[in-house]
This record gives sequence, structure tokens and C-alpha cells, in this order.
Amino acid sequence: MVGGNVLPVVGSLILIVAFGWQVPLCFSSFSAFVRRNSVILAMAVVHRSVSLGVAQAIYLLSLDRMYLLLLGVWHLGIPLLGLAYYSTAKRRVEWPNLLLIGALFLAHYVVETHAYFTLVSQHDMGWVNRQEVGLGVMWGRLATQALIFLATMAIANTFEELFYRVTMFEVMQKLFGVKEVGTVVVTGILFGIAHSAPLFESIAEVQRVATVYNIIFTTLMGLALGLIYARHKELLLISLLHWLMWVANVGGRIMAGLLYYWSS
Repeated sequence: MVGGNVLPVVGSLILIVAFGWQVPLCFSSFSAFVRRNSVILAMAVVHRSVSLGVAQAIYLLSLDRMYLLLLGVWHLGIPLLGLAYYSTAKRRVEWPNLLLIGALFLAHYVVETHAYFTLVSQHDMGWVNRQEVGLGVMWGRLATQALIFLATMAIANTFEELFYRVTMFEVMQKLFGVKEVGTVVVTGILFGIAHSAPLFESIAEVQRVATVYNIIFTTLMGLALGLIYARHKELLLISLLHWLMWVANVGGRIMAGLLYYWSS
């Protein structure tokens, strides 16, 4: 996945050097944002991991519809607590950031949770193999696999954000004079289209449907990240938020696998 970003990154660096553009890196403002919003970021990742894992487990195990009701309560409960947290007088200044972070995670909820109840995914049990000799060995392998994957995605996400947000914003606004709103929309759509390659490959129908869902999700995600970048102009920030989507995915897949392991 990192290799697929080589050409966009090289192109980005060439354009940045050729036109003397600045890569927006300011660790102090980035760390300040993370400190101010650490609670809601952690809450969103944990909430999304649990939601994703439970949604997939419910589908795989064909559990009673009461579980769907409980999952719906969970979906609503934690975001409402987040809203309450940010509604206190000292934190109202962070409302714009809450809305932007919420838009990013909303893309996850609307598309991927629905996809789990629509697509047949018999082979994706999370990262848990029921044939392992014991949970101790399984946990070790899970931890290693997850850490390697997340480290790889941290690099890949930074490459993607450098191209789609930093470079594309500069190209569209400075070379073509596109307004900021237009730039956010176009880069978001391009980000979604960039994930459409499997549609042109010889794959099963269910994979094609999954790809359509992924295009919708990545387009919404691109729009949300574009809005965040337009407000903060910080590569580290949008790279982190992009990466947290993968953290939630990994957490969800591991949780789904464990629920399947213990319940079946």
C-alpha cells in the first residue's frame, strides 16, 4: 500500500520544490490540538472499534434483533456524551473541531456499519484464527500483526494526505484559482475515485459491491479531511485523523474476531 503512493509523493515533492510551496508542519499547533481534543478522539476511536466489532459479530453469528437495538443505543449514547462534554462553558470554543471530527467518524458509521449488514462476509472474522493453539499465542500474533499494519498505514496515510490535501489544495487554489469550498469537494471526490480500481478487475460481485461502499466512504472521508485541512492547514493533524480510522478498523476487526471466537 505504501508502494502505491510512491508516484503521487514524488509528484508532490517535485511540485512543492518547483513552486516553493510550504508543507504545513507545525508540531506545536498539532500537539495543542491533540491535547485539547484527546478525550473526544480517544472516545471516538474506542466507540467506533466497539461498534464495528459488535456490528460484524452480530452479522456473522446471526444474533437476535435485540442486539441490533442495543447496538443502536450504543451508537447514540457515546456521541451524546461527547456532545455533553463539549457543551461545557470552557470547551465551547472547540465546537468547530468537534463537528469536523464528528463528520469524519460519521462517514465510518453511515457507510461501513450498513455495509456489514448488507454484504456477505463469511471469510472475514477479524484477525482471530479459531485453529490457534491458545489465546496466549493468538494475542501475541494479533499484537504483532496489528502493530506492523498500523505502522505501515501511518506512513501510507501521511503520503496520501501530502498528495490529496497539501499538494492538490495548492495546485487547485494557486494554479487554477479554485475557491476553497470547490477544492474540498473536488479533492474529496478524487480521493473516492482513487479507491475504485477493484471495479475494473475480475472479482466476485460481492467484492464489487464492497468496493462501491468503500468509494462512498472514502469520498465522505475525503470531504471531512478536506474541511479539517481547510480550517487548520496542518499535515500532521489530518494524517493522524486519517490513521485513527485504521486504528478503529483494526480494533473493530479484533473485537469481532474475539466475539466470534468466544460465542461460536
